[in-house]
Amino acid sequence: MKKRFIIIILTILIVISIIGVILLNISKIRGNTNDVKITIGDSKMYTKKEIESASEIVLDKFKDFPAKLNELWYDEDKSKMQSDEWAKHYGADEAIILYSNFTTYPGETSILDGFNPDSDYVNWNWILVRKNKEKWKLVDWGY
Repeated sequence: MKKRFIIIILTILIVISIIGVILLNISKIRGNTNDVKITIGDSKMYTKKEIESASEIVLDKFKDFPAKLNELWYDEDKSKMQSDEWAKHYGADEAIILYSNFTTYPGETSILDGFNPDSDYVNWNWILVRKNKEKWKLVDWGY
C-alpha cells in the first residue's frame, strides 16, 4: 500500500513538472520579425545573396528577443570600419556587421532578458563571421 502511494505521488509530481515546462515554453514571448524593413545597400564586398544569408541568421536569432524588429540593414561603409577587427578577434577570414532598430515589449519579460521594457534600441549591431566563404556564423550582438 505504501509503495503504491509513493508511485502515485511521484507520477503526479512528474505530470505537474511536465505541464509546468510546457506552460513556460508557451508563455515565452517570441521576437516579432513579421513587418521588418530590410535594406541591403550596394556592396563591393558581398553579393546580395551573401548579405541576405547573413540577414536570415539575424532574423532567426531575433526570435529569442522580447521585442519587435523594425529595421535591419547593411551599410558597407560603416561595416568596413569594424569588419577586419571582428574577423581577427574571432579567427575568421571575414566579418559582416548588420544593423537594426527594434522596440522591446512592455513588462517583465524584457527586464528578465536584460532590456528596458517598452524601449527603442537604435543601431544595434549584429556581428557575423565566416571562414573560406562558408556559412555565416552569428558571434555577437549589441552596441
